[in-house]
Formats: sequence, structure tokens, C-alpha cells
Amino acid sequence: MITQRSGWWVPEVDRIALKAVLSQVRNIDVIIMPFVKNRKCCIQAGGNIGIWPKKFSELFDKVYTFEADPENYEAMVKNLEGIPNIESKNLALGAKANKASVVKVNPQNVGAHFATSDPNGQISMVAIDDLNIQDVSLIQFDIEGGEYDAIMGSLNTIKKYNPTIVLEIKGFNQRYNHTTVDVFKLMFEILNYKAVRTTGTDWVFVKE
Repeated sequence: MITQRSGWWVPEVDRIALKAVLSQVRNIDVIIMPFVKNRKCCIQAGGNIGIWPKKFSELFDKVYTFEADPENYEAMVKNLEGIPNIESKNLALGAKANKASVVKVNPQNVGAHFATSDPNGQISMVAIDDLNIQDVSLIQFDIEGGEYDAIMGSLNTIKKYNPTIVLEIKGFNQRYNHTTVDVFKLMFEILNYKAVRTTGTDWVFVKE
């Protein structure tokens, strides 16, 4: 069930995520955008209730946003009504197409939900590379530890467009049998990106 708080639709059980995400997006112009080469297309996940993609829609020609949790997605759709340059998808991101289930670590924090591969799951998982998204300028993944797999599913897109990449890295990668070191090796050694800014748990990477 969703309800309205502070002008946003949000799952009724949430007591944490709305305030936290509103605080995070305030500094996008300072933290992220100075490192973005153009403003054609942004890929963003997890979309949560739509705060991130709505802000990005003001900065980019096209925004693709992904949110696995059905209740978060329901709120997102309400919050993004009438914004024509956002395409929202109730999908999880991974290294390859699969089924997934949503794990709710703390039901009162809808921003902490994460999706995990599950052949019996009710949610579809996709790889970005399978979607043939064009002119990608920015990729921003905040998916509670799933960032490594989502990047692996985006390798062709990244190598084609060299977008700025923003990852939330806060030690949850073990949920997916990876480590934080694995994430940095992927970015630095395989993709030849460098870190240009860190703010809290958010890391901004650009192509060397």
C-alpha cells in the first residue's frame, strides 16, 4: 500500500528512505554533473520511488530507471506521471537475464531492498547490454550490493559510450559473492576507469 508524504508517493511502511534519498539528490549538480560529458541519456537503478530519475530527467534528454520492488515501483509510477523523457521498468539488473526475488532487509526502509537471482522469483532480471540503449552519458547504480553484476551486464554499453559511472559502494557486495575489492578491480583494471570523487558511499568514475 502506498501513501503520500512530503509531496511524494511512498510505500506506507517506509520511515527512512524518503528523507535519506531527498538529501542525496540535492547535490547532484555539484557531485556528479561536472564529470558528465554530455546530457543525452542516463541509466539509473534502483529507482526506488522515483526521486533520482525525476532529478535526472531535468538534466538529461532521456532517463531509463529500474526498480525491482513492486511496491516501490508502484509509488515511482505515480511520482513520475507526466514526465515524458523517463522510461521506468519494474526489473532487476544483473549480469544476464534471469528471474529474481526481492529481499526486504528492513521493511521500514524501502531503500534497503535488494534483488537476488532466483529461478523461482516473480521479478525479471535483465542485463543492460540486452536492451540496446543508445547514447549513454551516465550510469548510476544504487542497488544495495548488486553493482558488480549490473556493471558486468553493461560491459558492451560502457565500452561503446564510455559514460560517467556512479556506484554506491558500502560493503554489501558479499550478498552477490563479490567483494568491494572486486568492484574496484572491475572499474580500474578491466574498464580502465578512475575515481574522481567520493561522497559518503557514492563513487564517481570516469574513463582514463
